[in-house]
Amino acid sequence: MHLKKSLLSVASLCALGTAHAQSSVTLYGIADAFVGQKTTGVGAAKVKRSVVDSDGLANSRWGLKGSEDLGAGLKAEFQLESLFDITTGAVTQVVTAPAATSPQYFSSQAWVGLAGALGSLRLGRQVTPFHSFVGLTNNLYDATAFATTGTAWNLGNLPNYFGRFDNVVSYETPNFSGLSAKLAYGFGEDKTATNAASKNKSLNIKYASGPLVVGYSFQQQGGIVSLRPIKYNMLGGAYDFGVARVVAAYNTASRDNVRDKEWQLGVSVPFGAASIAVGYGRSLGEVNGAPGVDGLGVALLGTYDMSKRTRLYTGWRKAQAENATGSKTAETATWGVGAIHRF
Repeated sequence: MHLKKSLLSVASLCALGTAHAQSSVTLYGIADAFVGQKTTGVGAAKVKRSVVDSDGLANSRWGLKGSEDLGAGLKAEFQLESLFDITTGAVTQVVTAPAATSPQYFSSQAWVGLAGALGSLRLGRQVTPFHSFVGLTNNLYDATAFATTGTAWNLGNLPNYFGRFDNVVSYETPNFSGLSAKLAYGFGEDKTATNAASKNKSLNIKYASGPLVVGYSFQQQGGIVSLRPIKYNMLGGAYDFGVARVVAAYNTASRDNVRDKEWQLGVSVPFGAASIAVGYGRSLGEVNGAPGVDGLGVALLGTYDMSKRTRLYTGWRKAQAENATGSKTAETATWGVGAIHRF
Protein backbone atom coordinates (compact mmCIF):
# COMPACT_ATOMS: atom_id res chain seq x y z
CA MET A 1 0.00 0.00 0.00
CA HIS A 2 2.81 2.41 0.97
CA LEU A 3 4.67 1.46 -2.21
CA LYS A 4 1.56 2.22 -4.29
CA LYS A 5 1.18 5.66 -2.65
CA SER A 6 4.85 6.42 -3.23
CA LEU A 7 4.60 5.51 -6.91
CA LEU A 8 1.51 7.69 -7.27
CA SER A 9 3.33 10.61 -5.62
CA VAL A 10 6.32 10.25 -7.97
CA ALA A 11 3.97 10.07 -10.98
CA SER A 12 2.18 13.23 -9.84
CA LEU A 13 5.48 15.12 -9.48
CA CYS A 14 6.60 13.98 -12.93
CA ALA A 15 3.31 15.12 -14.44
CA LEU A 16 3.64 18.51 -12.71
CA GLY A 17 7.20 18.89 -13.99
CA THR A 18 6.07 18.06 -17.52
CA ALA A 19 3.30 20.66 -17.34
CA HIS A 20 5.79 23.33 -16.27
CA ALA A 21 8.18 22.32 -19.05
CA GLN A 22 5.43 22.82 -21.63
CA SER A 23 4.69 26.43 -20.66
CA SER A 24 6.79 29.46 -19.73
CA VAL A 25 6.49 33.14 -18.80
CA THR A 26 9.41 35.58 -19.07
CA LEU A 27 9.84 38.97 -17.42
CA TYR A 28 12.12 41.21 -19.49
CA GLY A 29 12.89 44.87 -20.07
CA ILE A 30 15.16 47.73 -21.10
CA ALA A 31 16.47 50.58 -18.94
CA ASP A 32 17.95 53.44 -21.01
CA ALA A 33 18.92 56.98 -19.96
CA PHE A 34 21.32 59.71 -21.08
CA VAL A 35 22.53 63.15 -19.95
CA GLY A 36 23.01 65.87 -22.54
CA GLN A 37 21.42 68.84 -24.28
CA LYS A 38 18.40 69.40 -26.56
CA THR A 39 17.86 72.40 -28.83
CA THR A 40 14.54 73.28 -30.47
CA GLY A 41 13.22 76.29 -32.40
CA VAL A 42 14.43 78.69 -35.05
CA GLY A 43 16.01 82.14 -34.67
CA ALA A 44 14.86 84.09 -31.63
CA ALA A 45 12.61 81.17 -30.62
CA LYS A 46 15.55 78.77 -30.26
CA VAL A 47 15.78 77.15 -26.82
CA LYS A 48 18.61 75.00 -25.38
CA ARG A 49 17.90 72.69 -22.46
CA SER A 50 20.20 70.52 -20.40
CA VAL A 51 18.49 67.18 -19.81
CA VAL A 52 18.64 63.83 -18.15
CA ASP A 53 16.43 62.00 -20.60
CA SER A 54 15.03 58.54 -21.26
CA ASP A 55 15.29 56.42 -24.41
CA GLY A 56 18.62 57.16 -26.10
CA LEU A 57 19.09 53.88 -27.98
CA ALA A 58 15.72 52.27 -27.24
CA ASN A 59 12.46 52.94 -25.41
CA SER A 60 12.70 52.01 -21.74
CA ARG A 61 10.16 49.26 -21.11
CA TRP A 62 9.19 46.19 -19.18
CA GLY A 63 7.14 43.29 -20.36
CA LEU A 64 5.81 39.77 -19.92
CA LYS A 65 5.78 37.16 -22.66
CA GLY A 66 5.00 33.50 -22.61
CA SER A 67 3.92 30.41 -24.47
CA GLU A 68 2.21 27.08 -23.86
CA ASP A 69 2.78 23.91 -25.87
CA LEU A 70 -0.61 22.70 -27.09
CA GLY A 71 0.75 19.63 -28.86
CA ALA A 72 0.95 18.69 -32.54
CA GLY A 73 3.42 21.53 -33.15
CA LEU A 74 0.95 24.22 -32.00
CA LYS A 75 1.50 26.68 -29.16
CA ALA A 76 -0.36 29.57 -27.55
CA GLU A 77 1.55 32.84 -27.11
CA PHE A 78 1.06 36.25 -25.49
CA GLN A 79 3.00 39.47 -24.93
CA LEU A 80 2.32 42.51 -22.74
CA GLU A 81 4.79 45.42 -22.99
CA SER A 82 4.66 48.77 -21.17
CA LEU A 83 6.83 51.83 -21.92
CA PHE A 84 8.07 54.20 -19.23
CA ASP A 85 10.24 57.28 -18.75
CA ILE A 86 13.13 56.10 -16.64
CA THR A 87 13.92 59.66 -15.49
CA THR A 88 10.48 60.21 -13.92
CA GLY A 89 8.95 56.74 -13.63
CA ALA A 90 5.92 57.87 -15.64
CA VAL A 91 4.20 55.52 -18.10
CA THR A 92 4.81 56.80 -21.63
CA GLN A 93 2.69 56.53 -24.76
CA VAL A 94 3.48 56.03 -28.44
CA VAL A 95 1.42 57.49 -31.27
CA THR A 96 -1.15 54.99 -32.42
CA ALA A 97 -3.86 54.46 -35.01
CA PRO A 98 -6.62 55.09 -34.22
CA ALA A 99 -5.67 57.83 -31.74
CA ALA A 100 -5.86 56.72 -28.12
CA THR A 101 -8.78 58.14 -26.15
CA SER A 102 -7.30 57.20 -22.76
CA PRO A 103 -3.86 56.29 -21.32
CA GLN A 104 -2.60 52.92 -22.54
CA TYR A 105 -0.71 51.01 -19.86
CA PHE A 106 0.64 48.48 -22.38
CA SER A 107 1.14 51.09 -25.11
CA SER A 108 3.93 49.13 -26.81
CA GLN A 109 2.24 45.74 -27.27
CA ALA A 110 -0.66 43.69 -25.90
CA TRP A 111 -1.65 40.59 -27.85
CA VAL A 112 -2.48 36.89 -27.69
CA GLY A 113 -2.16 34.32 -30.47
CA LEU A 114 -1.38 30.89 -31.85
CA ALA A 115 1.76 29.74 -33.67
CA GLY A 116 2.62 26.55 -35.52
CA ALA A 117 4.02 25.07 -38.71
CA LEU A 118 1.68 27.22 -40.83
CA GLY A 119 2.77 30.51 -39.23
CA SER A 120 1.45 32.69 -36.42
CA LEU A 121 -1.87 34.47 -35.85
CA ARG A 122 -2.13 37.30 -33.30
CA LEU A 123 -4.95 39.46 -31.94
CA GLY A 124 -4.56 42.77 -30.08
CA ARG A 125 -2.39 45.90 -30.05
CA GLN A 126 0.74 45.24 -32.09
CA VAL A 127 3.88 46.72 -33.66
CA THR A 128 3.07 47.16 -37.35
CA PRO A 129 4.92 45.06 -39.95
CA PHE A 130 6.02 48.33 -41.59
CA HIS A 131 7.69 49.51 -38.38
CA SER A 132 9.31 46.11 -37.82
CA PHE A 133 10.96 46.29 -41.24
CA VAL A 134 12.12 49.88 -40.70
CA GLY A 135 13.90 48.68 -37.56
CA LEU A 136 15.86 46.10 -39.55
CA THR A 137 17.15 48.64 -42.09
CA ASN A 138 17.37 51.91 -40.14
CA ASN A 139 20.56 53.88 -39.54
CA LEU A 140 22.27 54.17 -36.13
CA TYR A 141 20.85 50.77 -35.09
CA ASP A 142 17.36 52.32 -35.06
CA ALA A 143 18.35 54.41 -32.01
CA THR A 144 15.29 56.17 -30.57
CA ALA A 145 16.88 59.57 -29.85
CA PHE A 146 19.57 59.63 -32.54
CA ALA A 147 18.50 57.80 -35.74
CA THR A 148 17.69 60.44 -38.38
CA THR A 149 14.75 58.67 -40.02
CA GLY A 150 11.89 59.37 -37.62
CA THR A 151 12.86 63.05 -37.30
CA ALA A 152 13.67 63.89 -40.92
CA TRP A 153 10.68 61.96 -42.31
CA ASN A 154 8.39 63.73 -39.82
CA LEU A 155 9.45 67.20 -41.03
CA GLY A 156 7.94 66.90 -44.52
CA ASN A 157 4.38 67.72 -45.56
CA LEU A 158 3.01 64.51 -44.06
CA PRO A 159 3.64 62.99 -40.61
CA ASN A 160 5.85 59.97 -40.11
CA TYR A 161 4.11 56.59 -39.98
CA PHE A 162 2.59 55.13 -36.80
CA GLY A 163 4.50 52.21 -35.28
CA ARG A 164 1.53 50.56 -33.53
CA PHE A 165 -2.06 49.73 -34.43
CA ASP A 166 -4.93 48.93 -32.08
CA ASN A 167 -7.61 46.26 -32.64
CA VAL A 168 -5.38 44.27 -34.98
CA VAL A 169 -5.43 40.78 -36.43
CA SER A 170 -2.05 39.80 -37.92
CA TYR A 171 -0.59 36.79 -39.70
CA GLU A 172 3.09 35.96 -40.22
CA THR A 173 4.19 33.21 -42.58
CA PRO A 174 6.80 30.58 -41.74
CA ASN A 175 10.35 31.27 -42.88
CA PHE A 176 10.91 29.75 -46.32
CA SER A 177 14.72 29.61 -46.64
CA GLY A 178 15.00 33.26 -45.58
CA LEU A 179 11.82 34.54 -47.23
CA SER A 180 8.89 35.57 -45.04
CA ALA A 181 5.94 37.96 -44.92
CA LYS A 182 3.68 39.53 -42.31
CA LEU A 183 0.26 41.19 -42.71
CA ALA A 184 -1.77 43.20 -40.19
CA TYR A 185 -5.25 44.69 -40.35
CA GLY A 186 -6.69 47.07 -37.77
CA PHE A 187 -10.47 47.44 -37.65
CA GLY A 188 -10.34 50.94 -36.17
CA GLU A 189 -13.58 50.56 -34.24
CA ASP A 190 -13.97 54.37 -34.10
CA LYS A 191 -16.92 54.57 -36.49
CA THR A 192 -19.58 57.16 -35.71
CA ALA A 193 -22.89 58.18 -37.29
CA THR A 194 -21.02 60.66 -39.51
CA ASN A 195 -17.53 59.16 -39.92
CA ALA A 196 -16.29 55.79 -41.19
CA ALA A 197 -13.92 53.66 -39.10
CA SER A 198 -10.20 54.47 -39.55
CA LYS A 199 -9.18 51.07 -40.88
CA ASN A 200 -5.41 50.43 -40.90
CA LYS A 201 -3.32 48.06 -43.01
CA SER A 202 0.36 47.10 -42.92
CA LEU A 203 2.58 44.42 -44.41
CA ASN A 204 6.19 43.50 -45.11
CA ILE A 205 7.83 40.99 -47.42
CA LYS A 206 11.49 40.37 -46.69
CA TYR A 207 14.43 38.12 -47.42
CA ALA A 208 16.93 37.70 -44.60
CA SER A 209 19.86 35.30 -44.89
CA GLY A 210 23.35 35.66 -43.45
CA PRO A 211 24.59 39.24 -43.86
CA LEU A 212 21.74 40.30 -46.19
CA VAL A 213 18.32 41.77 -45.41
CA VAL A 214 16.18 43.18 -48.22
CA GLY A 215 12.46 43.74 -48.71
CA TYR A 216 9.36 45.84 -49.26
CA SER A 217 6.89 47.26 -46.75
CA PHE A 218 3.50 48.99 -47.06
CA GLN A 219 1.26 50.79 -44.61
CA GLN A 220 -2.07 52.60 -44.88
CA GLN A 221 -3.31 54.64 -41.94
CA GLY A 222 -6.99 55.47 -41.75
CA GLY A 223 -8.09 59.09 -42.15
CA ILE A 224 -8.67 61.29 -39.12
CA VAL A 225 -12.24 62.69 -39.27
CA SER A 226 -12.50 64.16 -42.80
CA LEU A 227 -8.90 63.41 -43.88
CA ARG A 228 -8.22 60.60 -46.31
CA PRO A 229 -5.75 57.77 -45.45
CA ILE A 230 -1.98 58.19 -45.77
CA LYS A 231 -0.14 55.49 -47.72
CA TYR A 232 3.52 54.55 -47.18
CA ASN A 233 5.59 52.39 -49.56
CA MET A 234 9.16 51.52 -48.64
CA LEU A 235 12.02 49.53 -50.17
CA GLY A 236 14.93 48.84 -47.84
CA GLY A 237 17.94 46.67 -47.25
CA ALA A 238 21.06 46.08 -45.19
CA TYR A 239 24.30 44.20 -45.78
CA ASP A 240 26.97 43.33 -43.25
CA PHE A 241 30.42 43.27 -44.87
CA GLY A 242 32.09 42.32 -41.58
CA VAL A 243 34.24 45.45 -41.45
CA ALA A 244 31.10 47.59 -41.85
CA ARG A 245 27.31 47.27 -42.08
CA VAL A 246 25.46 49.42 -44.63
CA VAL A 247 21.73 50.20 -44.48
CA ALA A 248 19.48 52.12 -46.89
CA ALA A 249 15.79 52.71 -47.54
CA TYR A 250 13.53 54.71 -49.86
CA ASN A 251 9.98 55.57 -48.87
CA THR A 252 7.05 57.54 -50.26
CA ALA A 253 4.25 59.00 -48.14
CA SER A 254 1.17 60.21 -50.01
CA ARG A 255 -2.32 61.56 -49.37
CA ASP A 256 -4.29 62.87 -52.35
CA ASN A 257 -2.18 65.63 -53.98
CA VAL A 258 0.42 65.74 -51.19
CA ARG A 259 3.53 63.56 -51.45
CA ASP A 260 6.85 63.14 -49.61
CA LYS A 261 9.80 61.33 -51.15
CA GLU A 262 12.01 60.06 -48.33
CA TRP A 263 15.24 58.12 -47.97
CA GLN A 264 17.90 57.30 -45.42
CA LEU A 265 21.45 55.90 -45.43
CA GLY A 266 23.68 54.60 -42.67
CA VAL A 267 27.04 52.93 -42.04
CA SER A 268 28.22 51.30 -38.82
CA VAL A 269 31.78 50.11 -38.19
CA PRO A 270 32.67 47.75 -35.28
CA PHE A 271 35.98 47.89 -33.38
CA GLY A 272 35.86 44.91 -31.05
CA ALA A 273 33.51 45.90 -28.21
CA ALA A 274 33.13 49.42 -29.65
CA SER A 275 31.41 50.76 -32.78
CA ILE A 276 30.86 54.00 -34.67
CA ALA A 277 27.81 54.75 -36.81
CA VAL A 278 26.76 57.62 -39.08
CA GLY A 279 23.31 58.33 -40.49
CA TYR A 280 21.60 60.60 -43.01
CA GLY A 281 17.88 61.15 -43.59
CA ARG A 282 16.02 63.24 -46.19
CA SER A 283 12.44 64.15 -47.05
CA LEU A 284 11.39 66.11 -50.17
CA GLY A 285 7.81 67.34 -50.18
CA GLU A 286 5.47 68.04 -53.07
CA VAL A 287 2.02 69.65 -53.17
CA ASN A 288 0.19 69.46 -56.50
CA GLY A 289 3.54 68.67 -58.13
CA ALA A 290 5.18 71.84 -56.76
CA PRO A 291 7.90 71.92 -54.07
CA GLY A 292 6.65 71.64 -50.50
CA VAL A 293 8.35 71.27 -47.11
CA ASP A 294 11.72 69.46 -47.02
CA GLY A 295 13.32 67.70 -44.06
CA LEU A 296 16.98 66.84 -43.43
CA GLY A 297 18.78 64.99 -40.63
CA VAL A 298 22.39 63.93 -39.89
CA ALA A 299 23.66 61.93 -36.92
CA LEU A 300 26.67 60.25 -35.27
CA LEU A 301 26.72 57.52 -32.63
CA GLY A 302 29.46 55.72 -30.72
CA THR A 303 28.88 52.67 -28.51
CA TYR A 304 30.91 50.46 -26.17
CA ASP A 305 29.70 47.10 -24.85
CA MET A 306 30.47 46.61 -21.16
CA SER A 307 28.83 43.17 -21.35
CA LYS A 308 26.24 41.32 -23.40
CA ARG A 309 23.48 43.27 -21.69
CA THR A 310 25.02 46.67 -20.85
CA ARG A 311 26.15 49.25 -23.43
CA LEU A 312 27.54 52.77 -23.06
CA TYR A 313 26.90 55.29 -25.83
CA THR A 314 27.31 58.87 -26.98
CA GLY A 315 25.30 60.37 -29.81
CA TRP A 316 24.51 63.55 -31.73
CA ARG A 317 21.69 64.34 -34.17
CA LYS A 318 20.66 67.52 -35.95
CA ALA A 319 17.57 67.99 -38.13
CA GLN A 320 15.86 70.88 -39.87
CA ALA A 321 12.96 71.70 -42.19
CA GLU A 322 12.67 74.26 -44.99
CA ASN A 323 9.61 75.48 -46.89
CA ALA A 324 9.34 75.96 -50.67
CA THR A 325 11.03 79.37 -50.49
CA GLY A 326 14.07 77.96 -48.66
CA SER A 327 13.19 79.49 -45.29
CA LYS A 328 14.00 77.37 -42.26
CA THR A 329 10.78 76.46 -40.45
CA ALA A 330 12.02 73.99 -37.80
CA GLU A 331 15.29 72.88 -36.25
CA THR A 332 16.20 70.36 -33.55
CA ALA A 333 19.47 69.07 -32.13
CA THR A 334 20.22 66.41 -29.52
CA TRP A 335 23.47 65.20 -28.02
CA GLY A 336 24.06 62.99 -25.04
CA VAL A 337 26.05 60.36 -23.17
CA GLY A 338 24.20 57.42 -21.68
CA ALA A 339 23.82 53.75 -20.88
CA ILE A 340 21.37 51.04 -21.78
CA HIS A 341 20.83 47.80 -19.84
CA ARG A 342 18.68 44.88 -21.02
CA PHE A 343 17.27 42.40 -18.51
